[in-house]
Amino acid sequence: MKYLVLGTVLLLLFLGIGDAGAVYTIEVTNLSSNIAASDLVNTLLGENSSVTVSNITVTGINESIGSFINGGDLGFDSGVVMSCGVVSDVAEDISVNANTNTGQPGDANLTTLIGAETYDAIVLEFDFVPEKSGIAFTYRFGSEEDFSSDWDDAFGLFVNGENIALLPDGNPVSVVNIGTGPYYEAGPLNNCFNGFSIILHASTTVEANTLNHMKFAIADKGDHAVDAVVFIEGESFVSNTIPYAPTSALCEGEINATNITDLTPEFSWTFSDNDSGDSQGAYQILVGTTEGASDMWDSDKVESNSSTDISYAGSALDWNTTYYWKVRTWDNNNAAGAYCVNQTFTTATEPPVANFSANVTEGVIPLSVNFTDLSTNTPTNWFWDFGDGNTSTDQSPIHIYTSAGTYNVSLNVTKAGGSNVSTQLSYITAYAVPVSNFSTNVTEGAAPLTVNFTDLSINIPSNWSWDFGDGSNSTSQSPIHTYALAGTYNVSLNATNPAGSDVTTKTSYITVYITPVANFTADVTSGTAPLSVTFTDQSTNTPTSWLWDFGDGSNSSSQNQTHSYTAAGSYNVTLNATNVAGSNISTQLYYINVSAAPSTEESSDDDDGVRASVSQGQDPKIVSSSATSVKRVTGGSEVNYDLSDSGTPVLGVSFDAKNDEGLVVAKVQVLSSSPEGLPTSSGNSYQMMSIDVGSEGTISSNSADNIQIRFKVSREWIEENNIDVSTIRMSRYHGEQWNDLPTYQEREENGYIYFYAETPGFSIFEVVGDEITPTSEQVPASTSVVEEVEEPAEEEASGTPGFTAIAGIVFVSLAILVSRKQK
Repeated sequence: MKYLVLGTVLLLLFLGIGDAGAVYTIEVTNLSSNIAASDLVNTLLGENSSVTVSNITVTGINESIGSFINGGDLGFDSGVVMSCGVVSDVAEDISVNANTNTGQPGDANLTTLIGAETYDAIVLEFDFVPEKSGIAFTYRFGSEEDFSSDWDDAFGLFVNGENIALLPDGNPVSVVNIGTGPYYEAGPLNNCFNGFSIILHASTTVEANTLNHMKFAIADKGDHAVDAVVFIEGESFVSNTIPYAPTSALCEGEINATNITDLTPEFSWTFSDNDSGDSQGAYQILVGTTEGASDMWDSDKVESNSSTDISYAGSALDWNTTYYWKVRTWDNNNAAGAYCVNQTFTTATEPPVANFSANVTEGVIPLSVNFTDLSTNTPTNWFWDFGDGNTSTDQSPIHIYTSAGTYNVSLNVTKAGGSNVSTQLSYITAYAVPVSNFSTNVTEGAAPLTVNFTDLSINIPSNWSWDFGDGSNSTSQSPIHTYALAGTYNVSLNATNPAGSDVTTKTSYITVYITPVANFTADVTSGTAPLSVTFTDQSTNTPTSWLWDFGDGSNSSSQNQTHSYTAAGSYNVTLNATNVAGSNISTQLYYINVSAAPSTEESSDDDDGVRASVSQGQDPKIVSSSATSVKRVTGGSEVNYDLSDSGTPVLGVSFDAKNDEGLVVAKVQVLSSSPEGLPTSSGNSYQMMSIDVGSEGTISSNSADNIQIRFKVSREWIEENNIDVSTIRMSRYHGEQWNDLPTYQEREENGYIYFYAETPGFSIFEVVGDEITPTSEQVPASTSVVEEVEEPAEEEASGTPGFTAIAGIVFVSLAILVSRKQK
């Protein structure tokens, strides 16, 4: 669609390359009452053009010339447009021919230039006076014609009668000369013009400060049909000094270089300009197969100030061929200079390409190998390196390898045109019978133990078979294996190649540990001082070090140790067993009991000695652990044993002492089963315990009042066994029967319910409770479950050795049955 407003045509042009949806709007203003010829010339002049213009004329119709802006993909935004039809045709669709007969004659200069009659010419010409000797323009030519010499439309830019609108190859700008070659580009605008030239540059030198004449002309050839167009960049007409032709033009550092072996040669030159303030702003290199041609490479105008080591980037060059090249430069004011004199460079004869093969590449020594030269481009000399220190200059030699190894083989071939080397890495492998060997990063450690095995075998084994000693194996050269179980393992490696095999076995090579479990025994546990005891380590999982603490300030790091106790007392014994996986401690409380040697002197009555013998408690076979607490018992005082840190349900024992009893030691034993012959109590058992005070009957209702035992019961056990909380009670075994004690609930916190029970003495106890039944009645926990049991006073056991002879300590022992059995 066209809109003519004050001689202005708005053209919608569509980008032909890239995004098909992008739209450019070109605005063309043709020559009319609103734009004069002087306006067109001013459009061409740069702001600092240094040119004075006069005598401006236009020959042709006004519709054939105008100015434009928004140039889109033309490569420049604004300037002057000229057409041998009408400039508005730029807007037409590709399906419409630009075919306007303007009725105008041709141009004499163009007729002479192309050697045939021209028609429909449009001409812009003027006089100008430049301040400097150089002038330059940038433009682009397009046409609707096909590539026929009969309709070779053309454009000319004549300065003082000489056409400076030339293609890079020196030919005039016309349809046929552009053709489909390197200067052609498919129409960048979706319009009626079928194609365009690349962006072209015109420049020349004139007499500075002298009147010169310039003429732009475009015309049809042969007839008035089918049009051409030229876009001239605005502000591209400038006057500057023109750079001289480049000097010192070199290829690969030489003038007219020969024997070039690099098919991407580099070019260099020296920029030269009459104006010392100017520098190189761009260059253009042409390379061709004939003088002045550019059929191999036209770099086009490259904006760059570089003039050294510019790499060739054209079509592939051939060997043994001579090429022509030249270069021109632009200064930093965009003034273009002339091309340098044509230079040449000649490529070398194609060098040989080394290659070879062998009849065998591996085998047992002595290994004979036939090497065959496969090199191309006719080498004349050969040099072989077999990798074992031997060489040859034969074309296809035979070589014998006498030592095992893997060898690189190289062939260097040469001729007049050059040389080439081919190296095949690890190409030949010569075998001898392997000698197996290996190492590891670790040989012992905690399970799971990961071991990195490294093959150290020699003579190039090609296969490996590992046996790790734990039932696992591998065929990797250097495997990683994880031992999951404790033990000591033999490791074997069988290394094999075509020459044979060899096995290496390392016995007890890997030791894998898990944390030991400490345990020990003693040949005697009681006797008279001095008492010699032999302790025997019974720890499992292979400890590697031991530390004994005998309880009397002495220790030992031996595995098994004999120790002598010289003083009377009851001693804890501890063994710490260690290996790389960790350590474990076993402590047997009051394990060794030493009594003083008989004396003829009377014993002292003070409290510094032991007042009562230590109760042996339950059978050690059913005791799993022990704990103790010590208090001094003084008549008329309240005594409280705090056992809350013992890890048992018993939190404490308290009573009001009637008599002075000296030191009282509480011993806690945890049982793994019920003592032999003990009847079953009534109710569901939570835990069982035995509480003794020194020798039997030392603390009872005869020697103390208000004897209480504090304990706790897990809420989880209550709920799992459906226990009625109000029935939970402590029962005491005494007089060959179980007697329920008065039991009271105190509080509940942190998943436990806390109780205390009243007892007339100490013996074996059990915490029990009854299941909830539909008819059971809940008894308030703040009251006793049963009535207090009265019992006769307990007599002191007269048969206890040393009770009356030894003064000082009363011993309390507690035994707790861990298993929660259903009664």
